[in-house]
Amino acid sequence: VPKDTDVPLFVNVDDSTESVVWLTSCGTMTDYNLHDAILHVNPSDPQSGQLAIVVRDQSGGATWQYWAIAAQ
Repeated sequence: VPKDTDVPLFVNVDDSTESVVWLTSCGTMTDYNLHDAILHVNPSDPQSGQLAIVVRDQSGGATWQYWAIAAQ
């Protein structure tokens, strides 16, 4: 991901979604509990790590995905 830039994240999920949570160990995340989130890697933030998303539906199911990321 680019350094010191707002990186928009978006997940397209259906109406049965109970919650969306974005997680990161690289940079700073805002709006982490919305479908649209922003990742920003400031100079003082960790420059590499993991990006993850967890989506839960109304019937108790959960789906997640994670990626290794690094600021460049």
